[in-house]
Amino acid sequence: MAQTKLMDAMDLIDRLDDEEFSQIIDYIRYKVKARQKEKSARAFATITVGDRVRIVGPTKPQYLAGQTGTIEEKRQSKLTVKLSGGPVGKFKSGKVICPASMLEKIG
Repeated sequence: MAQTKLMDAMDLIDRLDDEEFSQIIDYIRYKVKARQKEKSARAFATITVGDRVRIVGPTKPQYLAGQTGTIEEKRQSKLTVKLSGGPVGKFKSGKVICPASMLEKIG
């Protein structure tokens, strides 16, 4: 069963170059983007100034992953995080501005 699913997936991937799949690919891209926006909006709504957070997920630069801090300011769609460990890398002020989807509330 698992082998059949793997073969079906590989066949689909091979056929993605076909013009007939362009609309399907565009739709998938649209749905993924919409899901990310929804997740970020939900996270943004639940985080308030003063909350303790951890930076998670794929980040750039990567050394931010796992850093903890406190929400200092809510902007229109992003949050300012004052890092607990102080300045790190290029963030000389010890503050990072990032989307809520990159944060998880802790303690």
